[in-house]
Amino acid sequence: MMQLLWLTWEDHRRSRSLARVLGAELHELTSTLGRPRLIRYGLNVYDTVRILGRRRPDTVICQCPSFVLALLMVLLRPVFGYRFGLDAHNGALAIEPDSPGLLRWLAGWLQRRADFVIVHNDAVEAFVKDRGGTVVALPDPLPGIAEVAPADFPRPFNLLFVCTFKPDEPYLAVLEAARLIDPGIGIYVTGDLRGKIDPGTWPDHIVFCGRVPWERYDQLLRSVNGVIDLSTRERCLVCGAYEAVAAGKPMILSRTPTLMDYFARGAVFTDNTVGDSPHSIRRAILDLRAREAELKAEVAILKRELAQDWNARLQRLLGVL
Repeated sequence: MMQLLWLTWEDHRRSRSLARVLGAELHELTSTLGRPRLIRYGLNVYDTVRILGRRRPDTVICQCPSFVLALLMVLLRPVFGYRFGLDAHNGALAIEPDSPGLLRWLAGWLQRRADFVIVHNDAVEAFVKDRGGTVVALPDPLPGIAEVAPADFPRPFNLLFVCTFKPDEPYLAVLEAARLIDPGIGIYVTGDLRGKIDPGTWPDHIVFCGRVPWERYDQLLRSVNGVIDLSTRERCLVCGAYEAVAAGKPMILSRTPTLMDYFARGAVFTDNTVGDSPHSIRRAILDLRAREAELKAEVAILKRELAQDWNARLQRLLGVL
């Protein structure tokens, strides 16, 4: 029987979900998060080598980013003799127009050295195929959302804004949109905002939750009326959308072909790269509130459709493994 390992240096729900479905032995080296980069890399390299030496797997899948982990997997393959696959998130593909040339070269080199590459959607699969190698498009599986007691919100209508304050997230546009709406609508914002914004300058109905543990995140997800998750990246499927579908919640997403194709029901799509994007997002919020019941029914249908599509795609990956 094949021994399959899944290695990650990040805290990401996708790795846990896919490892469980594939029956892979998951190793999450996340205890070093927050430490200085060189110390973190040194400890994680040591632990990774120790795990490979102890487990001697037939096949290893690693999440990329981290580029350091992916490079380490290439370098150690002749030593331990495993097959090696990349679960390449969009940030690891360097497919954006402004991606540095060196990063594009490294991403292409890693993808060609891997025995197979897993990507998140069909648009990215077509792009990566041009670089060579075996590529399988497998979106995130719909995650399990914890059954927790609902949060006690002081407002009748509430939205969860899934945010990490990264450059591709138009968080200022969302916050400005929230400033323009009825203060009876609560906006709960996740993510580490340190060095990004001053929470004291925003109205009280915008609640900054910080980086929350998964149980609290799932409680927020189950308690809100809908989810906002936006990205300016064109070929990107956002994690918050999968989580919203799993929890049966309507969504506000960016109007990109990739998102509109995959999340074809239960979503309101908005422009978020134009000058009046706060007004576009505000209109999307009001639209979701007005059509909540209709959109929620659509999400239930979409959930079944995505599960069927995902199972078919999984068979392709199993064929590669």
